[in-house]
Amino acid sequence: MAVIGCDFVAGSDGHQGVSRTAIPDGFLTCHTHEFGYAWLTVMTEVPADPPVVMAVHSHGFAAQITRGPNASRVYLQCPVTDTIEDWSDERVWSELGTRFGGSVPRGPIVSKQVVPLRGVA
Repeated sequence: MAVIGCDFVAGSDGHQGVSRTAIPDGFLTCHTHEFGYAWLTVMTEVPADPPVVMAVHSHGFAAQITRGPNASRVYLQCPVTDTIEDWSDERVWSELGTRFGGSVPRGPIVSKQVVPLRGVA
């Protein structure tokens, strides 16, 4: 087994990554930053075309990323206070079109979730 000496270790594999469990008890220090906005994440039965589409708009960030031949995940930046009830299917598609600057193919929405954006280090 190799031993490496250092003053600091940074685990950059995400909040639930293996590095958190590799650091002995009493040595791990975590810091959290709340960004003040959230992602509305939407799973749709419409593939993104092209496979990844992203936009920055005065309404916020938007993305549509293919998740298979007949599915894509949509991300819309929204206030952290928003709820699923604030986002009807029609509003999702309308806002995506607004942020992309044109019409977008529409289809069934399978799920929606509002996820506050935060960084954990």
